[in-house]
Amino acid sequence: LHGSNADGGTINYISAKPTHSFYAEGRVGGQSDGEYYGEAVVSGPITDWLRFRVGGNYSKQSGGFFDNLIGSREGGVLAQGNNGNQEYFEAQLDANIGPHLDGWAMVSAGDYHTSFQTPRVVGNINNYEFSNGSLFPSSFYGLCGLAGHSLDAGCAGGQPIVPGSVMTTPVNASTFPGNNPSNVNIRNFIQQYHDSNVQDHDLALATRWTYHFDGADLQYLGGFQQFYYNLGVSGAGADAGVNSYQVIAGGRPLTIFPGGEHTSFIENEGYFSNELSLASTTPGPIQWIGGLYWYHEKYDQPVDLGCYPFQPQMRTPISLAALLGGHGIVPAAPNPHMCGVNLDTHLTYDSIAGYGQVTWQITHEWKIEGAARYTDDRKNGIEDFRAVSFDLQVPGLAADLTPFAVSPINPATGKPYPGSGVGFYNAASGFEVRTLGASWNAVTGEATLTWQPDPSTLTYLKYARGYKTGGFNGGQVAAFPETAPEYVDSIEGGLKKSIGSVFQLNAAAFFYNYQNDQQPLTIQNSTGTLFSDVFNIPSVHTYGVELEANWHPFQPVVFTAEYTYLSAKIASMNGKCVEDTVDPLAILPGSKIAGCPGPAGGIQLVNLVGSTLPETPANKISLNALYTLNFDPGNLILSASYVWKDKTYGSVFNIPQALAPAYSTINLRAEWDDAKNRYNASVFVDNLFNTTGYDIVTATQLAPAGTPYDLLSDRSLTFPLTVGGELQFRFR
Repeated sequence: LHGSNADGGTINYISAKPTHSFYAEGRVGGQSDGEYYGEAVVSGPITDWLRFRVGGNYSKQSGGFFDNLIGSREGGVLAQGNNGNQEYFEAQLDANIGPHLDGWAMVSAGDYHTSFQTPRVVGNINNYEFSNGSLFPSSFYGLCGLAGHSLDAGCAGGQPIVPGSVMTTPVNASTFPGNNPSNVNIRNFIQQYHDSNVQDHDLALATRWTYHFDGADLQYLGGFQQFYYNLGVSGAGADAGVNSYQVIAGGRPLTIFPGGEHTSFIENEGYFSNELSLASTTPGPIQWIGGLYWYHEKYDQPVDLGCYPFQPQMRTPISLAALLGGHGIVPAAPNPHMCGVNLDTHLTYDSIAGYGQVTWQITHEWKIEGAARYTDDRKNGIEDFRAVSFDLQVPGLAADLTPFAVSPINPATGKPYPGSGVGFYNAASGFEVRTLGASWNAVTGEATLTWQPDPSTLTYLKYARGYKTGGFNGGQVAAFPETAPEYVDSIEGGLKKSIGSVFQLNAAAFFYNYQNDQQPLTIQNSTGTLFSDVFNIPSVHTYGVELEANWHPFQPVVFTAEYTYLSAKIASMNGKCVEDTVDPLAILPGSKIAGCPGPAGGIQLVNLVGSTLPETPANKISLNALYTLNFDPGNLILSASYVWKDKTYGSVFNIPQALAPAYSTINLRAEWDDAKNRYNASVFVDNLFNTTGYDIVTATQLAPAGTPYDLLSDRSLTFPLTVGGELQFRFR
């Protein structure tokens, strides 16, 4: 048996049977661009009823797949597609305590310190002083002060730049078409801030205890995990390479320090779970299981957007409310992180459930299974929000925009919005503060009918009712913060058929009906800042087929083919229309306005009915060939695989700028397995033809309101051509 934990480490469970063997296992490997991996495992018996396993691994990759023209490379094969280093350790004990009690326990720890892979930004980046959603002057506006660039797009209408004041890095964006090196080579970019992706203090505990009664097993499962995650990433995903420049603000020179702009995301989390179940073990046509479950989670999630570590005014803002109220310049609470937006969510989550399942083997051919579960979820916490603007509201000063315009009271009812309490402004911290709290519950279940007329044929029909708990778009003190729970009714049927010993076919067809489907949607709040909120879509219909064929024409050769068709579209919005912040005028191809009110305030709402959900390719094909050559010293296994993924949108707004084209990859692998199981050696080539593929593509609107669109395409790339080798050896 094997599984995986939260940080990606593999868990290999010890056999429940006593063993008197003792062995150590190690593995070292290497891949292109300087990636090294090492693993060591030791396991064996302590007594005839107690066994142990201790192991760990370490990975390091220097360099990366993407070239920063003024700094460190990014991307790699480590955690979340990064480079850097990561390590993992685990220790296990497995015991048979007498004839009735079995126990297992594990402790693990794993950290990584890596460089984050920023999606590539493709398109022309114009030199707006304040781009859409920004509270700080852009680094690209500084390019207007370079010789020959004062008439570039976006330079008109901004504050005058002091001649000769622009200081740049050795390479700046103005030397590339559209101010963007990714337009020339999609794997090249400019970025002054060094992205970091760090997980520390990761500790996990897990245990399983089983008591064997006559006719039933009583089992307890328990687990705990804590971790501290810190992500620092360049906020814009593109950099002008401008360290500083001066503008004339209020008749005096003002120095802008846009370098090092970034976003910080921290998650400090801990959770545990307890489960107690009783399952039948007596032979017979009816089997059953029932249990109780409790999950508890607590986390703190501070997020800082638009941080400018070299702009001293951002540390000591003034109160804009006091200035506009005629009270002059009044210091606001300090802004130690020097960020445009600070938000935080402190939340506690408890989920309690009870469940039961019964399986009835009606005849040798027919079997029916039924299960039901009741779940009660509760979330409570506090959210904080603060916005600070520099040189936008008050030229030359950093001004605290809170308390901001969104009221915590629903003007339609005069009461707090559902799921929230009455908000207030904490002058000492500078934050808007509001409590959050709600509970949700649901009864879910499933029923499956299986027919097996002969050993080579299996068919099934299954219905299930699913539920995903509700939640909050925390940290924004926005209207309607609560996200309703999501439900799904699914119907699935399938066939598994073997034809002789050489061919096997698996086929399945499914239909899912989602209610209140939870999808991300970018919104723009009253400060002008862009946020990604989880939005409920009233009805989504998903259906498709999955086909898999295995052909074993003769002993050394196996061919496998898989095909998937998927349709995932919004079926109903209950008459609601929404804003696409990338296309606020709804003028791009794919934007539908039928049934929506006319434009108001420069915004035309759109109708999402018929739109395809993000990351749901209509077609996907994978082929694999495996050839095994048997020799006395060992076996040589040759394999080749081909994967083709259809085009897919990265947003519910199906505009061309969010469409990832179809792509395919070919991977090759050769492995030698020693006949005495002492070692394994392999070499591989992934993405043989260095195809450019996309995990996800989204769009960004840079242009300020009232100006022509300036759209960029944000593209997260798949791995390039990668060559590597691996050696695994064992000592017994």
